[in-house]
This record gives sequence, C-alpha cells and structure tokens, in this order.
Amino acid sequence: MNAESLLSKLGNTLGIDLHFSEKKTCGVRFGQDEIFFEENNSNFYMIARLGPVKEAAYRQILEGNYLSLETGFGAIGINSVKNDFVLHRVITQDMSYAAFEEALKIFVRSVRFWKGKLSLEVAQKVESNAQTNDLSMWQIHAMRL
Repeated sequence: MNAESLLSKLGNTLGIDLHFSEKKTCGVRFGQDEIFFEENNSNFYMIARLGPVKEAAYRQILEGNYLSLETGFGAIGINSVKNDFVLHRVITQDMSYAAFEEALKIFVRSVRFWKGKLSLEVAQKVESNAQTNDLSMWQIHAMRL
C-alpha cells in the first residue's frame, strides 16, 4: 500500500478522517504522544519529538541507536531548529496495512520508552519520585490534530 492508503486505513481503524495536508504531513495524538507522518518524494516517515536536547543523554542515545536495538527499527536524531531529540522511522510504501500497524505500535512504544528514559534521567538528577511505569502510558488513543 502507498503512504496515502496506509494513512487512510489507519484513520478508518481509529474512526477518524486522516489524510495528508498540502505539505504532505499529518499528525495524530496517541494518548500524550504526537506522532507525525510525512511523505517526502518516495519516502514515508513516522516522526515524534522526545524532548529537549541534553548532552548528558548523548551516550544513551548512541547506544540505543546502535543496530536500532532500543529504537524499534528507527533512529534518534536532533531537530536543530527546535533543539529537540526526535525519533523517526522510514516506512516502505509497499508495506501491508497489518505490517504498518505493527510498525506504528512498536514506534509508539519506542517513543514512550525514550520519553520515559530521558525524563527519568532528569528526574533522578533532581531526586524526583515521579513514576514512569504507569500502565495507562501504554494505552493508545488517537485524535485528529
């Protein structure tokens, strides 16, 4: 399926109307997490902001990026305009909808893992007792942005 078809089928599954904007982007909120879809030339991306850049996290991110071991087959980079860590994954446009949905679930879990890991690092530094393993964190809900 192509990117437009995958996005449309996802919208049908979620019960919302999803389609690309004129700029070939679309955003969906799953709980507290915003996932952006972008089509650029023949590439289809899933993109999510993880939080502000912190040099103390570089080593963890590089280790997690190694062979995509902790990124769900994606990669973490830096959006230099917004000074944010960003997780992204390239989706092949000939992917079946079932494979796309599974890739999206893995991507959302990876986003939540890294947001938790990066915020836990900050929380430990300020000796916060914030709980990051709340089960509700794993529920997926969507709404149109």
